[in-house]
Amino acid sequence: MTATMIRGIPILGQLVGTYFAGQGLGQPHPATISLGGDGTRWVKKIAWNSWGGPTAVGVGTGYWEGPGQIAAGATPEPATIEAFDRETCAGKPMYGAVEWYFPEQGQHFDPEHYEDICTGQSVDLTCPLFYVQATALLQSRPSTRGDVAESPTCAGSSWAQALMLTKYSDRHGSGVPIGFATFHRESGGRWVVVASFIHRDVSTFRGPPAAYCRTLAATGAPSSLACSPATTQPYPSGRPDW
Repeated sequence: MTATMIRGIPILGQLVGTYFAGQGLGQPHPATISLGGDGTRWVKKIAWNSWGGPTAVGVGTGYWEGPGQIAAGATPEPATIEAFDRETCAGKPMYGAVEWYFPEQGQHFDPEHYEDICTGQSVDLTCPLFYVQATALLQSRPSTRGDVAESPTCAGSSWAQALMLTKYSDRHGSGVPIGFATFHRESGGRWVVVASFIHRDVSTFRGPPAAYCRTLAATGAPSSLACSPATTQPYPSGRPDW
């Protein structure tokens, strides 16, 4: 990200990408934050200890989903929330990143995993090359687009794959899946999008066109990114909650 400081009271991100249906984003020091989705994506009753500096820190109530639990069984727990990466985004002073964690559960701030609330996507810097390229791809889109990457899968240091969503909300208030993209860094450092395909029916994973698989095979993609054009597989819970 570009941490360009400008004058003015910063807001906390914006309603964009996978957080289009969130709450509290786009406001300064909100008392409630939701990134959309189930209760584990909420923090309520936030009391901010600071606001306006390089990092803003607050405490509130989040919902802890312990090992073996499902989201519906998450319990309210004290959470620490940190807003950081103060920058200029969409022409506004903004904290472009946020993360919360549960100190009583032994958690602490993790600089490699956070929510990019400027572009609207989760960040996993253990897969840094993918994140850099995906962000560059999104930023290069015309102003009428701005797709986001979800659930990246890294394969070595030069391959990655992700589900791509539109930044626009559907009637459920969520991003719409438009297919998969595979990223590859060639020798010499040039990034390319190897292939992508469109979901014809968003209630199932449809196998990609044969050309997609041939392209991956021809470029030497690792086996973890291999595909079969014949694959058809329903989502675990039926229609995806996007």
